[in-house]
Amino acid sequence: SMEKVAEEGRGVVVFLYYPETADDIDESIAQALNPVPAKPQQAGDVVYQQVGTGSQILMDLGVHKMRLLSAPFKFTGISGFDLEVVEYIGCD
Repeated sequence: SMEKVAEEGRGVVVFLYYPETADDIDESIAQALNPVPAKPQQAGDVVYQQVGTGSQILMDLGVHKMRLLSAPFKFTGISGFDLEVVEYIGCD
């Protein structure tokens, strides 16, 4: 992905590290295979925390409209950071 940003001549790469244990991964897979009603503070909440953290970083950098190197993902709440996804670009 950094090569694509370099080819474009401009862009931002935000890398957020969230350590996951093997048990966390097993639990995520089990939840995906056997969905149950959401409980407070599930693994999915971490994704929203990361989106919030990344959104704050992008806002501080002056980013507004974004072309993302990722599969399509429904972001909620990023408009509150004056962010908008205008295009998804596949990572080949």
